[in-house]
Amino acid sequence: MENKIQKLLDEVIEEDLQDIKHLQTGSDERIAAIEELRRIHALRIEEAKIEQARIEKSDEKDAKQAQLKSQSLDRWINVGLQIGLSVVGLLAYDVWYRRGLHFEEHGTIRSPMTRGLLSKMLPKK
Repeated sequence: MENKIQKLLDEVIEEDLQDIKHLQTGSDERIAAIEELRRIHALRIEEAKIEQARIEKSDEKDAKQAQLKSQSLDRWINVGLQIGLSVVGLLAYDVWYRRGLHFEEHGTIRSPMTRGLLSKMLPKK
């Protein structure tokens, strides 16, 4: 619709310019026609400003939506990474714990590191 208004204003401006060419220089009619043309041209400029503001607002809205979508994606990736790191840490600890506390058939501990760990964990006499 905005484009339609601008086209109509352009047509009126062109018609007024054609009319002004036929009027005698310095006459009251020509001065009035020029003043009318000036007002219509000012309306055309205001209409162009409104259209530009509407376009900028639409672009701003699109940019804001893209930013929110990006932030949402980043948030989900961050949550996934935190959960993944926690699970990987727990799995690594579980593997280390199971291998470290593995007893041989005779009940002795294989690793000196695990022996030191167990001596700190078990109550002393």
